[in-house]
Amino acid sequence: MVLLCEDRNEPGALLRRYLGYINLTDENSAGSLQPYEGEDILTIIYDLQRAAVFADIGLEIRETGDGIYFWRARAPIPSKPHTIKQIMASYRYNLLNEAERKLAQSF
Repeated sequence: MVLLCEDRNEPGALLRRYLGYINLTDENSAGSLQPYEGEDILTIIYDLQRAAVFADIGLEIRETGDGIYFWRARAPIPSKPHTIKQIMASYRYNLLNEAERKLAQSF
């Protein structure tokens, strides 16, 4: 599927174009783009990154000699969840001044 952007002056046309390219990929596939004549690879990378940030999608992008490859980044492994009690204790401790911290550490 090829998405062409005929009217670059239309608001959001480039964003929709690159979102379409991103949506053609899934976790197990990669996409590739090559610049049209007169188009710069760095511009393509910038627009692709902008669309990925807009859609809140992690994207890996690699530049080749004549184009780019991109794929969806793996989601990071979530860290151990903290309890509300731990978060509030840490928050309260950070609000203490230096003298109060020394006093709190002595207990």
